Amino acid sequence: MTRVTWITNLAAPYRVPVWKSLGQEYPLSVRTIVSERNFQRDAKNRGSDWAGHALNEYYKQSSLRSYRFPVISRPLNLILSPSEMRGLASSDVFVLSGWHDLIYWQLLLLAKCAGIATVGFYESTLETQTRKSGFAAFFRSLFFRSLDAVVTPGIAATEALSAMGLESRKIVQGFNAIDVELFSKTDSDSRYTQNPGHNFIFVGRLIALKNVGNIIRAFESVADSEDRLTIVGDGECKNSLRNLTAELGLQDRVNFLGSLNNDELPAVLARQSTLILVSSTEVWGLVVNEALASGLHVVVGRNCGVSRSVAHMRGVFITEIDIDSISTAMARSRSEWMGRISDPEILRFSPIEFAECFKLAIQKSIDGRSSVI
Repeated sequence: MTRVTWITNLAAPYRVPVWKSLGQEYPLSVRTIVSERNFQRDAKNRGSDWAGHALNEYYKQSSLRSYRFPVISRPLNLILSPSEMRGLASSDVFVLSGWHDLIYWQLLLLAKCAGIATVGFYESTLETQTRKSGFAAFFRSLFFRSLDAVVTPGIAATEALSAMGLESRKIVQGFNAIDVELFSKTDSDSRYTQNPGHNFIFVGRLIALKNVGNIIRAFESVADSEDRLTIVGDGECKNSLRNLTAELGLQDRVNFLGSLNNDELPAVLARQSTLILVSSTEVWGLVVNEALASGLHVVVGRNCGVSRSVAHMRGVFITEIDIDSISTAMARSRSEWMGRISDPEILRFSPIEFAECFKLAIQKSIDGRSSVI
């Protein structure tokens, strides 16, 4: 059996269905760089469901034993334990879901020396790449061109890889997936009194690049008296956003719910009408998948990686991220709202289908490694 080790910064709860599907095909081990000990420091504003280690019959999950270098901008990690390296060397395939950390380079070198096949997972787009030239761009390109195969979650990420000079035969393009069934089968609580107006919602970290201030200002300019805006999340901008809400006199119409775990979100989305995600930069934006699976409309910024992949779907309104553009898109969504969308197109893009992309990439990597040998 092909032994697969998936290395990632954090165990994102939305990846669990993909790992479960892969775990039914291969002996799978998920290894996280950020340990539970460093979770609060390295994973700010993430829900508690990101911190734990999954206990299930499909795959094993644990933190890598590594040394953390406290670099100011972002911590760097390196495996110093010979026994940890020997254990990793017993893998047949590495799935490397990043490139910035020293560990990814260390494991790429180990793979080259030990004959381990390598699969990358690349989510960034041309818009979200922070370095388009210079040393960082050179090493990013070198890293991914050194892999045997790379999976992308959509059109925009594939274009970014092609721009790096990666051969198309190495790229497996999928569609970034969440547990769509979980969201599509959740109905609003019968005890909840539905607001007679239109219910807008934002879900995400309250940080500057999420552009939540412009969402609040757009809501103020376009909302009818019975419309409501719910903000789910936490972060460094929370207090300033609350102050803005007060300045605009929206305290009774904008509700801050704080952070929610992934399993709490379906019931909240089931009570809404339109999700808004208009980040200044966004690698993907999986909450858009969740909202569409819930039958909602979505107002999506053109800068979000997901926008290109969902633009053709019902209830999707692509927008620029200035206040006037967001307002216009919100007004269009409200005027076209006729209740939850039945059988939304997003339901075709399940974690099982996404896992098939990784299975194909794993086979490509093994075949490519065998042909080299």
